[in-house]
This record gives sequence, structure tokens and C-alpha cells, in this order.
Amino acid sequence: MDLFAELNKRNIFKVAFAYVALGWVVIQVTDMAVPALNLPETLNSIVFYLGMIGFPFALFFAWAFELTPDGVKRTEDVEEDKSIHVDTGKKLQNVIIALLAVALSFVVWENYLSSPVEETEIAQNDPGATPPTEIGKSIAVLPFVNMSDDKDYFADGLSEELLNLLAKNRDLKVAGRTSSFAFKGENRDLRNIGSELSVATVLEGSVRRSGDRIRITAQLINVEDGYHLWSETYDRELVDIFDIQDEVAKSITDALQVTLSGDESEVRDRPTDNLEAYAIYLEALTIQADTLKSVRIGLARYNEAIAHDPSFGEAWIGRAVMAYNHILFKDSAPSEGLERAHAYTLDALTVVPSSGFLEGIVEATRGDDYDWYEEIKAFNYAFEVEPNNVFPKVWQIYSFNEAGYRQQALALGNDMYAIEPLDSSIMTRYAVALSAAGERDRAREIWAKAVDRGVIEAAGFYFVDRLLDGDKEGAIEIFETVGAIHGLDYSGIRALVEAEFNGQPLDPELAA
Repeated sequence: MDLFAELNKRNIFKVAFAYVALGWVVIQVTDMAVPALNLPETLNSIVFYLGMIGFPFALFFAWAFELTPDGVKRTEDVEEDKSIHVDTGKKLQNVIIALLAVALSFVVWENYLSSPVEETEIAQNDPGATPPTEIGKSIAVLPFVNMSDDKDYFADGLSEELLNLLAKNRDLKVAGRTSSFAFKGENRDLRNIGSELSVATVLEGSVRRSGDRIRITAQLINVEDGYHLWSETYDRELVDIFDIQDEVAKSITDALQVTLSGDESEVRDRPTDNLEAYAIYLEALTIQADTLKSVRIGLARYNEAIAHDPSFGEAWIGRAVMAYNHILFKDSAPSEGLERAHAYTLDALTVVPSSGFLEGIVEATRGDDYDWYEEIKAFNYAFEVEPNNVFPKVWQIYSFNEAGYRQQALALGNDMYAIEPLDSSIMTRYAVALSAAGERDRAREIWAKAVDRGVIEAAGFYFVDRLLDGDKEGAIEIFETVGAIHGLDYSGIRALVEAEFNGQPLDPELAA
């Protein structure tokens, strides 16, 4: 008997098609259910392998047995005139059509209708939508949602890398990292986020990492009306991570109709070919230098990344910045901290010799040879190279103030506050610049906002400001607010104020 005819008669081909179609649908449903129900990521692999194992058994069953009105029987035991294999074939054909329809629905939903972030309201996709113009060409990159079993550092680090990549564009206003990441985990209306950050668009998305595979979903949304300006899903090998970042950045600039200069349109070099080093770097990138412990962990992670790839420039820069932050916590002599930060920065310059940012840190860590003018000059060069890089500008506000350039500090603080309205360092330093320039009411507004967010540094300045005006209760309340946020006991502040000032205005000389 002809083998093909026998396979066709026993519905082997239809069973195979139906099994594959059903398996695809089951895998897609599992893929969505795992993160939604907080199931282990390994369940996806288990379902896939069970499906693979079951496939030959399904074909064997279709070959050896036949479904009859009297139940399941061996094929050779079924008489030809009593066989209903033709009817069974028609039913299988209908099942295949139904499963293909379901599969098509999944494809349409995933690529055109779905939102990658469950917390965000699904927006309508309007390919013809024009970029918003009221706030100019501006964007906030929200932290991507982690859909894997991993910790959030990979998704957060990837979001920050995209933010830094977009920030290199001179014609695009990019909200700073601190302000954008302040909304992590919050189910906030995008219009409120856009209003608070003064941006016209928001980039959000999700990241799922499984072994050497990665799925990144990203969408650019106009915060004014909630319409998609662009969205895409990338299913790639992990080694393609840098290409994906470049593609996302280019798609965003195209959607916002941003014109790139010659330097900006050039394809960037890969920062590293060592994916292990890059993964460690992403973890280090997400560590906020707000405690001595976090600074030490950050330094250790950057050292690990450098050990994996000694030519990884961004890791060297990150270590230099973290070493500079280490000085603030005074766990060693100030001169020792300065020497370490200075040495780390010089080391980084041997790998990234064109970094104006690093040159600024070199000047800031010279110790006895310190020169305000040289530091300001170095940071000015950093601004020219990376106009949207927040870090050197934060330090420059402080440098201008200390060197007596009040108006320059005020102008730079105003620009930086527009980009990073929720950054504690910028809020504090900008308010100091405002106060020094005589705009004390505006300074108090910003200090009060910072205090409500628990910024201890701002609380110190605001505390002195209130005492200068003789507002004893207002000054005490500032530290009570910050203490409640951080769980700290500042009850001694009241006794200190009562004993030292007895309700009298503070001598302005003491606040200098």
C-alpha cells in the first residue's frame, strides 16, 4: 500500500497540524499566564518540552488507533465499511481552522492591540498621529517592567541605558533618571506623569530575559491624548542587546521628527562584547549612592565588570563617579577619599581619554591643588560633548555657587530643574542658588517639595532658612517630617532650638 495514502487515510497529517497549532496556542497562553500569576519562569520551558515529548506519541496514537462510535480501537481491528476516518478527518480540519483563527488573533493582539505594561491603560494605536509640540520634543523614559525571575536590575539598567542614549541628542529634552524612576511601581495616569515631568511623551515597556534570549517590548505614548506614536516587540538573542537599544532610540527620534546631527546619527561602537560584564554593569548602574553600604556595593560591582572586560569604558566611568560619591560618607580621612577618587578617575581617562566629564572629576578631586576655575572649565567642556548629561551639571551648580558665580549657578539650576524636577541634589542646589540670588520664596517652595520627599540635605538648608526668619516651629517641623519618612528620631532638634535660640532669630553669621 502507498505510504502517503495510508498516512492520509489515518489522518496523520491533520493530527500533526492540529497538535502543532494547539501547542502554539498553549505556549502563548502560558507565556502570558506566568508573569500574571507570578508563576516560575521555568514553567514556560516545561510546557514547551512536554509538548515536544508528546508530539511523537500523538502521531503514534493516530497511526495505531482509530476513534469509532464504539470507542477507541486498534486500526487493523476496524473493518473498512465501519471506519469513520473520513468524518474524523473533517472534524480535525475544523479544529485546525479554529486553532489557526485563535493563533491569528494572538498575533494581531500582541503586535497591534496590546500594551506591554499591565499597569498602564491601553492606548489606541494611531500610526498617523503627529508628535506633540506644546512642550516641545521631550520624553521621559519610565523604568521598564521586569517580566522575568531575575531581579529588576537588568530591566532598570536597560531603561537607564536607553535614557542615556536618547540624552545625547541635542534637540530632544530628556527627563532625568531620578525623576523618571520616581514613578516605578506606581499606577499613575500618564498625563499626570507628563505634567509633573514637563514632557510631551513617555517611553515605557517590559523586559523578559530567559537564558540567552530576550524579549523587549517598548511603546512611545503621547501623554496628552494617550495615543501610541510608536510601538515594537523585539525577540532576539541577548547578544543583540546593543542593536535593540540603537533601534529603539532611532525609532523614537523618527517618531518625534527629531533631526540628528552628523555625530548623533553615527552608529555607536559597542561598549563591550562581554555580556557578563555588561550584565554586572547594568546592576551597578541601578545602585543609588545614597548610603555608605550602597556605595561600597556599587564600587564592588564596577570592579567586577572591569575584571570581566578591562576595556569597558562605561564601567571605568561608573567606578570613578561612585568613588567620588564615596567621599561624602566620610568613612575615611577626606584626603584619602579624594586621593582614591582622583586615582580612579585618572585610571578611567586612560580607557576613555575623550571624556570631559572625567576631566571635571579630576579637577574636583585635586585636594590641595584644587582650582575652581579649572573644574568649571572642565565641566563646561563636558556639557559641549554631552549636553543632556545630568551628572556634571549637578556638580557645576555647586561649583558656581562656591566660586561666587551666583547668576551662572541660578541659570544652570533652572535648566537642570526643568530636566530633573524630582532629583534631590538638583532640588537642594537649585534652591540654594535661588536663595543666594535673593529669590527666597521660590527657594522655600523647592526646599519644601524636597522635604516632603524626605531629602535630608534640603532639610538642613530649609531648617536654617526658617531659623533665620525666627520661625522656630517651622524649623522643627521640617526635621519631624523628614524623620517620619525615614524612621529617624529627631526629637532632640526641639530641645536644641529651645535651648540655643529661645525663639529669637538666628544670627545670619551662623548660617554662613
